[in-house]
This record gives sequence, C-alpha cells and structure tokens, in this order.
Amino acid sequence: MKKVLFLSILLSAVFCLTSCGNDSDDNSSVAYIENPVLGKVAVDISSTETTPEWLSAMIKKMDADQEMYGTHSIFRGEWQGQTIYFIYSPMNSCVFCEVYYADGKHINWDVEDTISFSKATKNWRCIYKGHNNLLGE
Repeated sequence: MKKVLFLSILLSAVFCLTSCGNDSDDNSSVAYIENPVLGKVAVDISSTETTPEWLSAMIKKMDADQEMYGTHSIFRGEWQGQTIYFIYSPMNSCVFCEVYYADGKHINWDVEDTISFSKATKNWRCIYKGHNNLLGE
C-alpha cells in the first residue's frame, strides 16, 4: 500500500513538473513538452475549432475556476482510430483517470487495458493548459 501511494505521489509530482509549456527550439515554430508517460508532445493550445461541445464547456468551467483547475492540462490523441481526450491533473492518484472518447464518454479502465492504451495512442497534442504554472514559467 505504501508503494502504491509513493508511486502515485511521485507520478503526480513528475506530471506537475512537465505539464504544457513552451520548450521549443529557436529553429522551430512548434512548441513541445516532454511528458514521462506520453513522451514528446506538441503544444497546440490555439487549435480549438475541433473541440467537442462537452469539452469546450469543461474548458470554460476550468477557466472560470483557476483556483481549482489552474494546474490541469488537456491532451488530444488518437487511439484505435478514434480521437480521445486526456484531462490531466497533478492531484489525480492514477495516470489515466480522466480519458474520454470524442463524444464525451468516459473510457472504463476496468474493461480497457491501460498499458496497451499507453503504447498504442499516438499524435498527442496539449490543447489546454490551466493558468497556474507551478514552475513559474
């Protein structure tokens, strides 16, 4: 039990330190972040024209309450031919607590295999970042 708690806290701290930021090279116009679970992820915060209605409502809620959601980030990726959304919070005790299909349906990890999900998901993009940055960037 202590190992699980320690790993949860460690993963949360690592995610917190690697949430969306601008780590772009001077020679590139694309910004990237390095995430220990997702790997190198492009930052595409301005690309909201394809954001589903349910997610736009969630982003508005997050923007309105930065005290609660200021450290959250949202990633869009592709898995099994479908667009998925991963809402990351450094306070979550699991790695993929909040993953949704494009229609807003929560992915049930009691059924789905998170290891194969992690390996098979591609084209991650950071599409939202809360306004509170713990690193002070």
